[in-house]
Amino acid sequence: MAGFGLGAVVVMFLGNPLSGVASGPHWLPDGWVTVGQLLPPGASGSLLRANA
Repeated sequence: MAGFGLGAVVVMFLGNPLSGVASGPHWLPDGWVTVGQLLPPGASGSLLRANA
């Protein structure tokens, strides 16, 4: 159960800001873009932009 909670915290506090959904990933530093795109919010944002 602790791992589930830790995963939720990581996605919420790191995944959302690093996803670049609100502003676009090109506004984030290079290393952070890679990390953000590996987490679910960043991946879904990229999928949304690709299909739009």
